[in-house]
Amino acid sequence: MRCLGLISLLLCSALLPACKVLGDDDSDLAGSWQVKAVRVQRSTQAIPAGERYIFDFAEDGTITTRSSGCNDCQGTYRVGYSGVLEISLACTRAGCDRLPELGAQLIGEQVYDVQGNRLYVWAKDGEHRSIELQRVAGP
Repeated sequence: MRCLGLISLLLCSALLPACKVLGDDDSDLAGSWQVKAVRVQRSTQAIPAGERYIFDFAEDGTITTRSSGCNDCQGTYRVGYSGVLEISLACTRAGCDRLPELGAQLIGEQVYDVQGNRLYVWAKDGEHRSIELQRVAGP
């Protein structure tokens, strides 16, 4: 029985470095991400053709945006333990595009997951809203 416990301990120790806690490393978040869809409650709103909303996460913890309209946002982000993403963002509100609305959905504590070239961000506070983004080439 003692041998079985030792084998289990050695096996767990060997596999532990291969495990990644969801969102525990912000290096997978750094880069440019284009909004593909927004989900509020049970409704999915695709981004219309011709509209582009890109969020640029820099490795130094700053976030800026680019859009096909005239608004922009800038601020900071911090990655916490277990996929928690905290964003502080200020946007212009010229009324020419949806960027301020999208930026407002990202403010505060969120949960995120990077799956390949997709980034999923959803509300940590239990509200039924999420944003799906796709990695794109930088500025």
